[in-house]
Amino acid sequence: MEATIAETKRLCLEAEAGIARLVIVDIEIGLTFCRIAKRRTPGYARVKTLENARKAYKAGENWLWRLRMTHAHSSQVAAQLERLRFELDSAAR
Repeated sequence: MEATIAETKRLCLEAEAGIARLVIVDIEIGLTFCRIAKRRTPGYARVKTLENARKAYKAGENWLWRLRMTHAHSSQVAAQLERLRFELDSAAR
Protein backbone atom coordinates (compact mmCIF):
# COMPACT_ATOMS: atom_id res chain seq x y z
CA MET A 1 0.00 0.00 0.00
CA GLU A 2 2.77 2.47 0.89
CA ALA A 3 4.52 1.71 -2.38
CA THR A 4 1.31 2.59 -4.20
CA ILE A 5 1.01 5.92 -2.40
CA ALA A 6 4.67 6.74 -3.09
CA GLU A 7 4.24 5.78 -6.74
CA THR A 8 1.12 7.97 -7.00
CA LYS A 9 2.96 10.95 -5.52
CA ARG A 10 5.87 10.39 -7.90
CA LEU A 11 3.54 10.25 -10.89
CA CYS A 12 1.77 13.43 -9.77
CA LEU A 13 5.10 15.25 -9.53
CA GLU A 14 6.11 14.01 -12.97
CA ALA A 15 2.78 15.13 -14.44
CA GLU A 16 3.10 18.59 -12.88
CA ALA A 17 6.65 18.91 -14.17
CA GLY A 18 5.44 17.95 -17.65
CA ILE A 19 2.68 20.53 -17.56
CA ALA A 20 5.16 23.15 -16.36
CA ARG A 21 7.37 22.35 -19.35
CA LEU A 22 4.37 22.72 -21.68
CA VAL A 23 3.54 26.10 -20.14
CA ILE A 24 7.12 27.24 -20.71
CA VAL A 25 6.94 26.10 -24.35
CA ASP A 26 3.67 28.03 -24.75
CA ILE A 27 5.34 31.15 -23.36
CA GLU A 28 8.31 30.65 -25.70
CA ILE A 29 5.87 30.46 -28.61
CA GLY A 30 4.42 33.76 -27.37
CA LEU A 31 7.91 35.25 -27.43
CA THR A 32 8.33 34.03 -31.01
CA PHE A 33 5.05 35.71 -31.97
CA CYS A 34 6.36 38.95 -30.45
CA ARG A 35 9.55 38.75 -32.50
CA ILE A 36 7.53 38.13 -35.65
CA ALA A 37 5.17 41.02 -34.86
CA LYS A 38 8.09 43.42 -34.43
CA ARG A 39 9.20 42.65 -37.98
CA ARG A 40 5.77 43.03 -39.56
CA THR A 41 4.44 46.26 -40.89
CA PRO A 42 1.46 47.69 -39.03
CA GLY A 43 -1.76 46.07 -40.15
CA TYR A 44 -4.01 43.06 -39.69
CA ALA A 45 -1.23 40.44 -39.70
CA ARG A 46 0.69 42.27 -36.99
CA VAL A 47 -2.44 42.67 -34.84
CA LYS A 48 -3.26 38.94 -35.14
CA THR A 49 0.32 37.98 -34.32
CA LEU A 50 0.25 40.12 -31.18
CA GLU A 51 -3.12 38.61 -30.23
CA ASN A 52 -1.53 35.16 -30.37
CA ALA A 53 1.30 36.35 -28.15
CA ARG A 54 -1.20 37.77 -25.65
CA LYS A 55 -3.09 34.47 -25.60
CA ALA A 56 0.14 32.68 -24.74
CA TYR A 57 0.74 35.18 -21.95
CA LYS A 58 -2.75 34.73 -20.50
CA ALA A 59 -2.48 30.94 -20.69
CA GLY A 60 0.86 31.01 -18.90
CA GLU A 61 -0.48 33.34 -16.26
CA ASN A 62 -3.50 31.09 -15.64
CA TRP A 63 -1.38 27.96 -15.33
CA LEU A 64 1.10 29.65 -13.02
CA TRP A 65 -1.56 30.00 -10.36
CA ARG A 66 -3.36 26.69 -11.04
CA LEU A 67 -0.43 24.32 -10.93
CA ARG A 68 1.21 23.09 -7.80
CA MET A 69 4.73 23.48 -9.13
CA THR A 70 8.01 23.26 -7.36
CA HIS A 71 9.57 26.60 -6.47
CA ALA A 72 12.11 26.16 -9.26
CA HIS A 73 9.41 25.56 -11.90
CA SER A 74 7.21 28.42 -10.70
CA SER A 75 10.20 30.78 -10.68
CA GLN A 76 11.10 29.74 -14.21
CA VAL A 77 7.55 30.22 -15.46
CA ALA A 78 7.26 33.59 -13.69
CA ALA A 79 10.55 34.77 -15.22
CA GLN A 80 9.45 33.72 -18.70
CA LEU A 81 6.08 35.44 -18.22
CA GLU A 82 7.83 38.64 -17.17
CA ARG A 83 10.00 38.45 -20.27
CA LEU A 84 6.95 37.90 -22.48
CA ARG A 85 5.15 40.83 -20.84
CA PHE A 86 8.19 43.04 -21.57
CA GLU A 87 8.27 41.87 -25.21
CA LEU A 88 4.53 42.47 -25.59
CA ASP A 89 4.89 45.98 -24.24
CA SER A 90 7.83 46.59 -26.55
CA ALA A 91 6.04 45.21 -29.63
CA ALA A 92 2.90 47.26 -28.94
CA ARG A 93 4.80 50.54 -29.30
